[in-house]
Amino acid sequence: MVKVDISDTQWDFLPPNSKVIDVQEIGPFAYFIFYLWAVWSFVWLAGSILFIIRLSTGDTNIRMRSPTLVLLSAFGAEMAFSCTAWDIAVTRSRFPCCLDLYYILLFLPLYFVPFVLRFAKYIFTMIQLEKWQKGLIKDVHNHPFVKESTYVTILGFVITILLLIANLFQWQLLPDWVNAYGCQLRDYTFIILVILVSICFLLFVVGFFIMAKIPDPYKIKSELISCSIVWICCLVPYLVFYKLNKYSNILVTLMFIFIVAGYFTSVLWPIYLSFKHPPEEESNDNILVTFDQMVLDPDAYKIIEQIAAIKVFAEVPPFCRAVLKYRRLENPEQLKAKAQQIFDMFIKPGSPQQNNFPASMVRDIEERLQFPTNDLFNRVYQEATKLFVTGNFLREVRNKPEFIELVNRKKEEMLHKNDAADILASK
Repeated sequence: MVKVDISDTQWDFLPPNSKVIDVQEIGPFAYFIFYLWAVWSFVWLAGSILFIIRLSTGDTNIRMRSPTLVLLSAFGAEMAFSCTAWDIAVTRSRFPCCLDLYYILLFLPLYFVPFVLRFAKYIFTMIQLEKWQKGLIKDVHNHPFVKESTYVTILGFVITILLLIANLFQWQLLPDWVNAYGCQLRDYTFIILVILVSICFLLFVVGFFIMAKIPDPYKIKSELISCSIVWICCLVPYLVFYKLNKYSNILVTLMFIFIVAGYFTSVLWPIYLSFKHPPEEESNDNILVTFDQMVLDPDAYKIIEQIAAIKVFAEVPPFCRAVLKYRRLENPEQLKAKAQQIFDMFIKPGSPQQNNFPASMVRDIEERLQFPTNDLFNRVYQEATKLFVTGNFLREVRNKPEFIELVNRKKEEMLHKNDAADILASK
């Protein structure tokens, strides 16, 4: 162990004849960081309280994002940025070295380790949910890695190990350096920081591959992607500047972006989703009621085709189905190509499946084919659907045994889906 003489900088917490904070040495940027820290602390406190309030409502968007891990991560974020803000304001010769040690080994991991764990929990939960929907398991929450308590325990082990390492540094390995001002530990804490960031990066990469293969009903995959981009852009240069022990202003800025981006994703975004007006749940009475719904459903469409063929207008259902799909297009090139295809197939005189429309409607469509819009076929579509909605056609479809069986099956699927959401929301 290298011995150094630092008796003049030995930390006695209240050093005599020295200023911990020298106002004259504080520059404009440091003042700005302090104001920013004050505003951030207010937002952090308000957001955390509101998160707890919204959690009590049982909102699934919040519960699926591991609320306990989120709150622990939020606490770590506040402490990490507080240490960073003080680091730039406090006179460097009087900055307690142990504060830098615990910032790296406690507060920063307390921020981003729960952040990684909550993505892991979501992935395991979705895997189990997929198995449950296939009938492979009876209870989604039987697996220990679906329970948030498992990840809180893992976090506890990680933080305990890091605290033991910090104590070894402070009391056994480098007691003279740790209990002093003017920190000289960056060569050691840098290694630990690189290890932690590398592990998190590997877990994110694995998460990408897994989430590409599993359902993502709560759209957390986009959060994983956005966080990964921000983390790479912030942490890589942060590690470089941290190693150099220079450019403290840049370090603070990178850390602020890193923390705020994570806090927005883990706390503020779920709050927004919980306030967002939820879509109206589709009741059993709304299953395959309208003609459009029937035409777009593959199984119901087969029944419509059968009855239309018997009634000698088999060319109309394919036209209606093509128009409904055409309306969903947004790309101009796709619109133009699909419009020409529909015209050549169903409207143009002598076309393979020509529908008989008034000549004025046909000319109007032909003139607009060069610059088609989503409403190009609206008039002819209304004309075609008169065959279905004005007579007893839809009643005949609904009375078919195959259609009744189809609706009942969709009701069961919807109930199964709602049960899955209720199970996840109740945990």
